[in-house]
Amino acid sequence: MAGKQALREFQTRLAERLQAARSQGVAASWLAVRAGDERLLVPLSHAAEIFSWTDVQRVPYVQPWFMGVANLRGNLSGVVDLAAFLQGRASAPRSALALGQCRL
Repeated sequence: MAGKQALREFQTRLAERLQAARSQGVAASWLAVRAGDERLLVPLSHAAEIFSWTDVQRVPYVQPWFMGVANLRGNLSGVVDLAAFLQGRASAPRSALALGQCRL
């Protein structure tokens, strides 16, 4: 008898959790990125597009973490080495992906 009661309580709690999840709406989608040693989650709604690395035009007299500007679909966008910005040291050059119009 105790087993049936415990099962009923479990089912009741599970039904309450399912109902609460339905009433809260859609959960946010996240994009996992790695910047140097840091692992970050960026809300997918903040990333307009992900694109392959493109030619970056250097800009004089800027912080070392500001890589320059790139032409993305006809718009000039600033390119930031997020690992260098967060950790205070330049990251090793390698192929990378970039987040277009990302708000952090």
